[in-house]
Amino acid sequence: MEAIAIDILAVQKNERAETEWNPEVGRSRFRDDVWDLTDLTPDWVQDHRRKIDFTAVAEPGLREVWRHYAYWKLGRVKASTVTSMRSNILRLFGYCTVMGADRLSDLDEQDILGLPLWLSSCGIEPATQVHVLQVADEIIRIGQLRGWDVPESVNMAAVKARPEWPKGDPPHKKTKVIPDDTMERVLECALMEEDTINKSLIIILSQTGLRASEVVTIERGCIEQAPAGMHTMEVLISKTVKQGPTPHRILVNSLVVDAVRELEKRNPASEGPLFVRPVRGKVKRMTASDVANRLKSFCLRWSITDADGKPAIHPHMFRTTFVRSLVMQGIPLAFIMEHYAHVSIDMTAHYLQLSREDLRSAWGKAILSPDSTIAGKRAKQIRAAVAKELKARAEESVEDVIASLADSMSFNPLPTGVCLYDLRRGPCSKGESCFFYNCPNYVTEKRFYPVLKRELDLIEEEMSRLKALGREREWQRQYAKRAHLEPLVRDLEEQIDEQ
Repeated sequence: MEAIAIDILAVQKNERAETEWNPEVGRSRFRDDVWDLTDLTPDWVQDHRRKIDFTAVAEPGLREVWRHYAYWKLGRVKASTVTSMRSNILRLFGYCTVMGADRLSDLDEQDILGLPLWLSSCGIEPATQVHVLQVADEIIRIGQLRGWDVPESVNMAAVKARPEWPKGDPPHKKTKVIPDDTMERVLECALMEEDTINKSLIIILSQTGLRASEVVTIERGCIEQAPAGMHTMEVLISKTVKQGPTPHRILVNSLVVDAVRELEKRNPASEGPLFVRPVRGKVKRMTASDVANRLKSFCLRWSITDADGKPAIHPHMFRTTFVRSLVMQGIPLAFIMEHYAHVSIDMTAHYLQLSREDLRSAWGKAILSPDSTIAGKRAKQIRAAVAKELKARAEESVEDVIASLADSMSFNPLPTGVCLYDLRRGPCSKGESCFFYNCPNYVTEKRFYPVLKRELDLIEEEMSRLKALGREREWQRQYAKRAHLEPLVRDLEEQIDEQ
């Protein structure tokens, strides 16, 4: 009887805790039917993208999952992005209603596999279908880790491997990578272009990866000298902050510097934007649409077209191509995030249009070469395995052995290294609690040393500050982080010194 009473008390306590957990979300509370996110969005965001109305879903169970997903997502992307996901979420929940499910957890694996076919039967565009499926995948995977009311037994990795589930992103002109031969042709024609505006636009877009809306914000005097003979350029970044456009400086090469200098000579004004156009007798700053139209005319004039005779490139394709080229050169994602002022790795990963072959090429040689400088819990094991394989296959070239080893591995880019976990085995057991540095699947190498060393220095500075304030618990958290990070830094330092 006593055990039953204890169980009842435990249930009541859990129910009470669940009811009392009602944190603030913008101007609202978690359990409100409508969230007002006005304070989390810039002034230029439209009113309908400032709120989330959960009453659009009648079933309480589905509505609760939507709340949890939206709350989780708000910690990773902009509020306006979360509100814009409404239509895709409603399509997913509409499928639940068709299947007679009041809760997402009522669906089994076969039900989930039927979602793509149902979306197609509804006449939904392929691109939109992929977005709905991505939302479904994320809700189920994250929900399983966080205890939401989602199907517990459905393995989304296995579901996505099935032929019924569409593979990858749909073809989309804005996110394609520009082929190398096309990029060479574009730059060759741009350098011969007589129109200074067109020439400068293409050079800056291709050499910085900035959005068209960011390129047009550069003004006279935006270039400054940096140490070691380098230059920086100031632009306004608007899509990564909550309070409107923010000045941001990026490193630029000599092509960009020369293009800006040429624009400054063309525009005699002492200050103001460099990309301008006449509008009803006035001079105004160009818009992203102006850039797209100019690039379209440029492509048609120089015959840079696809099989249908349409322009082969779009301004945003330069961004995806630029990120891919940086990754292929081994530039750490942390540096790429800083270049774009991204607030999360998810924003940078959006532009990683890399195939499995690309990743093998970029990371295989960096990690598996006999002279690689790597660190991580499995670093010694990897070095030993490579040495053993090279010895056993002495008749083969080193490149062939490395390519063979890389072919059997999985590479998932991280801000300061790479994760070797094979996602085909299902969701990682670490889930979102992974700290990277304490994970046996994490490996880093010497190109990331400056980033790791800086992070270690910042942690030690924070530890000193917290100790002086007597905040023991927070100091302990930083101490735990340092305990995992410091061995990586010291290991890399020792190997670099030996070299």
